[in-house]
Amino acid sequence: MNISFYTTNSTTDQMDSLLFLVSIIGFAPALGVVWFSLRKYDHPYVKGTCFDDRRVFFLLALGMVAGTILLMMERLVYPLFKVVGDNGDIGFSPTLFFIFYVVALGLVHTLSKFVILNFPSIQGRIDSQFYGVSLGAGISATWIVGFSYIQLTVEGGAGSAAILSSLALLSLNTALIHASVGAVLGVSTAKNEGMRGILWGLAPHMIFNAMMFPWFYYDVIWYSLLLATPITLIIYYEVYTNIIPKSLPEEIQHEIKENDAKAKASGKKWDIKL
Repeated sequence: MNISFYTTNSTTDQMDSLLFLVSIIGFAPALGVVWFSLRKYDHPYVKGTCFDDRRVFFLLALGMVAGTILLMMERLVYPLFKVVGDNGDIGFSPTLFFIFYVVALGLVHTLSKFVILNFPSIQGRIDSQFYGVSLGAGISATWIVGFSYIQLTVEGGAGSAAILSSLALLSLNTALIHASVGAVLGVSTAKNEGMRGILWGLAPHMIFNAMMFPWFYYDVIWYSLLLATPITLIIYYEVYTNIIPKSLPEEIQHEIKENDAKAKASGKKWDIKL
């Protein structure tokens, strides 16, 4: 699953620059998604805040740890898609890809979020959806940092602008899908739905993983990005405009509607739909 990179000298300065670069690629979209998702639920859009800042940062940090572990687990799965033919050639098995990458890894990612969001300190809280967003973004950040670092060193070197832009777009897609699933599972946690909420979180993960098939099959990342980006944006849009705001207590929804009306009257648009 290479993206075809150039080779560079492994000097200390180059390594430092590479670490800085992959950190930007991984963290910028993830933190951007957290800010964009939570910004309308804090002052001045609502009185006070709808979430606890400390929990947001704690779940973000916890997600970073989980993202590193999940990346290591995922890379162990990649060889399972390969099959050896009668002539000794190594091929790709779509069936095994669906079983291990789409279903199994989708389930692992969903369950990891589900377990964390059902910690006693989070379970049943009406603001769990915001912590789900933060958790998902943290997972995405370190997953992308690790993946980008491997792609730019072990499997190649410093890439062209096209390669770096593909990693940046992959990072945005990954942040959006993980944050969306985290929010959905957070809503389920707030309602104490138990295991029933897993299916709602599993579906987006499986759809996103399935969109990676052209990448694995043709070894061209842009094929998957062209498929995944619009779907990921649609999933996130639904979560952002409907699932998160409608999961809040009625008094908060009413307050947001009033503030939205005032914003529209003053010529502003706050883009929260209830």
